[in-house]
Amino acid sequence: MKMRELITRFQCLRFGIPYKEGLFIHPLASLQKEGRIEIAERVAFQSNTFLASRGNACVKIGEGCFLNAGTRIDSVMSIEIGSNVMTGPYVYITDFNHCYSNIDVPVKNQGLLSKGGVVIGDGAWIGVHSTIIGPATIGKGSVIGANSVVVGDIPDYCIACGVPASIVKRYNKDRGIWERCK
Repeated sequence: MKMRELITRFQCLRFGIPYKEGLFIHPLASLQKEGRIEIAERVAFQSNTFLASRGNACVKIGEGCFLNAGTRIDSVMSIEIGSNVMTGPYVYITDFNHCYSNIDVPVKNQGLLSKGGVVIGDGAWIGVHSTIIGPATIGKGSVIGANSVVVGDIPDYCIACGVPASIVKRYNKDRGIWERCK
C-alpha cells in the first residue's frame, strides 16, 4: 500500500467516510460531517481544504474532482459538484449567509439563512480566490475567472468573471470557438 493511500484511508476513518478508489485527502484537509457527504472515486482534497455539511445538509462531490489548496465548501442545505470539476486555490463555495436583519443583535448571534443550494456542472473550472454563494448554478464546462463572486446562474460552456460574475464569453458549438459576449 502506497503512503498516499495509507494517509487517505486514515483520513476516511477519521472523518467517517468510505474509502473510494483513487481518493486522496491531504493530512491537513478537514471534514465536518453532521449531514451527508458523498465523495466519488478519484477525488483529491489538497492541503487546508475544508468541507462542512451542517445539520441535514448534503454535499456531493463527483468523480475526478480536484479541490485545490485552501478550498472551502460549507453547506447548510445542498451543494452538488459534478465530475471532473477543478478549483483553484482558496475557492469558497457556500449555500448560506449570516442573518443580519436585527440591528440590535450582533450578526454572529442571528443565525444562518439559506435561500437555495449550489450546483456545479461537470468539467467546470473555478478560478483562484473565487466565491460561489447559493442559490447558484454553474453550467457544464463553464469557467469562473479568478477573484469572481457568483451569486446566480451561469449556463453551460460560458466564461464568467467579476463581482458579481457576468458572462464574458460563450462557446459556439457550430464554429468550435469561444466568442465574446456583446
